[in-house]
Amino acid sequence: MADEAGDGIIRGADHLLVLRRLLRDGHVRASHAARLCHRGEEDARGILSTMESEFGYLNRVLTDAIRSGR
Repeated sequence: MADEAGDGIIRGADHLLVLRRLLRDGHVRASHAARLCHRGEEDARGILSTMESEFGYLNRVLTDAIRSGR
């Protein structure tokens, strides 16, 4: 996270909530993301899509978490 913050990518609270869930459980469904972020499921899908496509985040986070044993 700190590396990307230094690159000028600003993470919103929604992304942080989803990231926390990913690190804890290793996955997150759109329905869970919607509840976490207090948004509709369509918005949650958008959040997940943004994290995956624009930030390239989901795979890296999960790979790092697996490697570190989380």
